[in-house]
Amino acid sequence: MAGGAAIVVVLVLVASGLFLAGAFERPTVDAAAPSGPADPTPGPPQAPTVPGDLDPPEPDAHTGSDADFAQLLQGIEASERTMLRYQQELGQVFAAADPADLDAFLAAVRTVSQDGAAAITAARQDLDEPLGTAAAESVRTVYLGHLDAWRSLMEAAAQEPSLYGPTGDTSAFDREINATARDFAQALASSLPTDADPEIAAFVEDLLDRGFRFDVDAQV
Repeated sequence: MAGGAAIVVVLVLVASGLFLAGAFERPTVDAAAPSGPADPTPGPPQAPTVPGDLDPPEPDAHTGSDADFAQLLQGIEASERTMLRYQQELGQVFAAADPADLDAFLAAVRTVSQDGAAAITAARQDLDEPLGTAAAESVRTVYLGHLDAWRSLMEAAAQEPSLYGPTGDTSAFDREINATARDFAQALASSLPTDADPEIAAFVEDLLDRGFRFDVDAQV
């Protein structure tokens, strides 16, 4: 235990993922937590809470803009699963935290965050290649901003795990994550062609419903 400090956290489950907030006791779950505000920017980090019901479309099964969107959606799904896994593993660290051993808690946060940063960097590499269709390329560019916001949080927590400690504050990272999530949702909803293949349109709908719906009406 460092300096006699106790670990004081609560887990709040919301539609947009796990939010690790300061509280007063061992981790608990607020079953009455709302699904999220209309304006998501101030809230918890944004990412789908569960894997989707649909598999991402296969690029080889499509042509033209459909193939580009299929490639993009595959990369996005892999990235989102990485964010989800980070939240789940961080939640496990909080749930197992010993209030009398802050050092062990911070070490676990550091390890999970290092692993998350490495995984999200690898996922980004699969999204680095520009796409030939202007609409898909514009969505890719916006999505990378969201991915990078998550990576910044993971890298910062790997360097300073006390961000998740009793006096830590991740709100600046959370705001950037949620702002870029909203930008991505709007870009995807507005850029997907109205004549997109039904498989691609259905996957986009599923993705948005899992964590990016906000007040955006997808054109799918």
